Order: sequence, then structure tokens, then C-alpha cells
Amino acid sequence: MEDVPQDYSINGYADFDAGKQEEMDVYTQLLFDIFLPRIRSYFSNEWQVTNAATGIEIVSYWGRIIPDQVLENILDQLIVPKLYREVEQWAPRESTTLISSWLLPWLPLLTSKMTPLYPIIRQKVGTFLKVCHPAEAKNIIGPLYNTVFDQKTIDEMMVKRVVHKLMMLLRQFEINPRNQKTEAFMWVMEWHGLVPLHHFVTLLETEFFTKWLNVLHVWLSNNADYDEVTAWYLGWKNMFGRYDDIVKHDRIRAKFNLALEAMNQVVTGQTPTPPPPMTHHQHQTPVVPPPTRPAPKQSASSSSFDDEDMNLKEMVERLAAQEGMQFMPDMMIL
Repeated sequence: MEDVPQDYSINGYADFDAGKQEEMDVYTQLLFDIFLPRIRSYFSNEWQVTNAATGIEIVSYWGRIIPDQVLENILDQLIVPKLYREVEQWAPRESTTLISSWLLPWLPLLTSKMTPLYPIIRQKVGTFLKVCHPAEAKNIIGPLYNTVFDQKTIDEMMVKRVVHKLMMLLRQFEINPRNQKTEAFMWVMEWHGLVPLHHFVTLLETEFFTKWLNVLHVWLSNNADYDEVTAWYLGWKNMFGRYDDIVKHDRIRAKFNLALEAMNQVVTGQTPTPPPPMTHHQHQTPVVPPPTRPAPKQSASSSSFDDEDMNLKEMVERLAAQEGMQFMPDMMIL
């Protein structure tokens, strides 16, 4: 058992020296002579670690009957060593079963006995994050949060191993109102709750909203169908609405308010203000639906709007009110 710490040796009963065994009552001695060898044989030769439910059921049942010292012997000499070996052999990318599904159910029974396993898991997960796609890792790490990983450790790992990968996903993500595919965007959003909020907001600001506002500006500047613009805006707003702390964040609300301001400028006959320029990393050729309606007719002194224009105007007014913005021809964000 070279791969198992000496304290976890499964051979013999190291916790019970000869003197202590002499003091045992007949019942306890009987358990050690007859019951424990059978339990040892089962857990050593038959039980599969990935079948946590059966192992826990057996230990929990007998744990209500046998003396505490016998139960501790089973946990220390049989369960923990086998879990330790399984963790050492665990390969995150090749494994077909989530480690959380067979390890964490033991936590109520083993408590601090599982602590020596955590550094091994952290090291393996850290190595895995160097090479994996972000879509591969979230389901592995998420359930281990607050057990294997404390807040400080998970924050450091997210910033060091994950944020850059999410940034690259968003840089490659195309915002296309004609045929929007959101799979890569959702891969990024799945890390919400693990990546520290301020890093996540910065990521969305710089790598998503800069492109998003640029697409909107080009669209509004090319005889946009206002119903399509409305549906597109509301679709993205509803998507972000799944993440309450993000959609309510001041910096994210400011981006949506910039979109409302641009839409208001169009329905009031103004030219939409260009969004902040994109860097060369953020650049994409804006893809917008082809014009499906003529440009609004302008009079010399004022803008005229048909019923469809008024529908967008009413929508902008309503959304602006929800955001605490005042709707007027020269709308300003409050």
C-alpha cells in the first residue's frame, strides 16, 4: 500500500494495541473477530467507490449498532484508504462519473477525515483547468465549492485559470441579430457564481457589451425594423434577467441604459450616439438584418412617426421608466 499514507494502512487494526484489546468486552471482541473481517472483505474486494450509496447505507446501518470504536476502525482502515486511492487515480477529463457524486455523500460520516483528500483534488482540478474547455469544467468544480475549495482558493483559481478562457470565448462570440447562436455565451454565463462578481462584470463590459452596443448602433443607423430591434433588446435583457446580481449591477444597467438612449434618439429623429470604440481584440463586422422598411420621413422642423414608430417609442418610454430614466426628446440617463 505504498500509495496510501501510513495512518490509513488497511492491513490489521493499528488503532487497537494488545493492551486495549484485552480490555474489550466479549461483544466488542466478537465484532472484531467475526463481523469486522467480513466487512473488511466486502469493502476491500467487492465495493466500488463510485457506488457511494451502498457503502454509506451499510456503514450507517451498522453504525447504529456497533460500538463507536469499531465504527471508527471501519472508517479509518477501510473507507478512507479506498477513497484516497480513488482520488489519486482520478483523472478529471477521462472520468465518466463526477467526483462529487461519489465523494461528497461521505462528508456527513467522515467530516474532517476527508481533509487529506482535498489538496490532491485541488491540484488535479488546477491542472485540468489549464487544458480544458470552459464547458468541460464547470460541472466538476461547482459541486466542490465550499467543501474542497474555500472562497479564497476558488477566487484565485477562477482569476488565474478561468477568466482568460471566458474572455477568449466572448471575443470569438458573434452578435448576430439575423441568426443569433447563444451556446458560447451560455458557456460563459454558467460560470456565474464561481467567478468573482466584479471580474464577471468587467468581463461582460469589455468583451460583450462593447460589441453589443456597436451592433445596435449600426442596426439603428440602417433603417432598422423597430419591432425587430425591440424584440432583440428584450430578448437579451430577459437573458440577463436570469442572473439577478448581474442585471441589477450598476455597470450592467448603465450598458442597457445606453441602448435605451440610442433607441430613444432614433424615435425622436436624432442620430444615435456612437458607442465607445472597440479595440482590435473586440472587433467584429456588425451583422444586422437587412432593411425591411423605408426610412422614416423627416420634415424640415420635426420628425414624423407612423404607428410602428410610436410602438417603439412607447416601449422605450416604458423601459426607461423601469430603469429610472426620464423619457424626453433629449433623454439623459439619471
